[in-house]
Amino acid sequence: MTPYAQHYNIVFQQELPARTLLELAYVGTTGTKLPRFRQMNQAFITQAQVDQLTPDVRTRLQIMGIPDFVIDNFILPNGIAAIPNVARTPFFGYAQLFQAEDTISSHYNSLQAKLDKRFSHGLSLLGAYTWSHSIDGASVFFGSGANATTIFPQDNYNLKAERGNSDFDIRHRLSLSVLYELPTARALPKLLGNGWQVGAILSLQTGQPFSVLSGRDNSSTGLGNDRPDVVGDPNAGAHTVDQWISPSSFVQNAPLTFGNAGRNIVRGPGFHNLDFSLLKNFQLHENVNLQFRAEFFNVTNHPNFALPSNILAAPNFGTLFQTPDAAQNNVGLGSGGPRLIQFAVKLNF
Repeated sequence: MTPYAQHYNIVFQQELPARTLLELAYVGTTGTKLPRFRQMNQAFITQAQVDQLTPDVRTRLQIMGIPDFVIDNFILPNGIAAIPNVARTPFFGYAQLFQAEDTISSHYNSLQAKLDKRFSHGLSLLGAYTWSHSIDGASVFFGSGANATTIFPQDNYNLKAERGNSDFDIRHRLSLSVLYELPTARALPKLLGNGWQVGAILSLQTGQPFSVLSGRDNSSTGLGNDRPDVVGDPNAGAHTVDQWISPSSFVQNAPLTFGNAGRNIVRGPGFHNLDFSLLKNFQLHENVNLQFRAEFFNVTNHPNFALPSNILAAPNFGTLFQTPDAAQNNVGLGSGGPRLIQFAVKLNF
């Protein structure tokens, strides 16, 4: 069936004095039959599943060239975990079989407010706030997730356990842009005293969700997508650079089990950024304008961080170690980098 999305919204607008428009809206989207990848040849981890394999495990091990002495004395007596995962797959002889399915649904709901003041009396302003929540069973079809965690399920035979916050679920976002034309400085020559403008863009948002991975193949599926068990509130605590997540909130999932940690249950750091600009306009001719721009990105040099290390078994688990621009392989120029100052000249005609 062809994937499809349904969009719905209701918007209220009210005109205010000073060429200002107030807008309040509810916006929602539902996605149906969205695509995802699933590993359909995941190794079985229960005795009931293994007993149903055809050919049986002993025959499979023999086909793999393992001597009967080793099978009888070292593999079978030591339980399922001792059996190679390739001998416990439903489709013997194939390491991994990926299947594209249209089994995902998504739901996005938001309340939005916008205040738009068109340029008048030397001032223009645009402010927008969004409160939203997006949930799904997978947020991307192929590649790595938007939050750098695996796009494959922890347990490919239990896709219901993957339903959770979308990778891009940002609960709160506020953006504000202002442009103000400074009054003419009559004490200065006309060439220098008029045509000055200042602008600013403020962006504030809460953190992106992500999943914690065990970092070990405790389930013995050979896929490396295990999530740990949750034993505390992973979003509680001081949230420092050295310890954004408390390691005591998780423990390794038991052997031959999948962890009870849900998908995308932890929130990363938020984003705070203020850009500032100073502009000088020179009227060269009736239809020709020269503009000098001095732009300051992240003018306060506020440190923003990408998602922390999410591998429980890693020594740096829970630490913040890179900025968003570095995580995007766009150091210095991408969103979330250090203060950046640039000068530009623009000719309009």
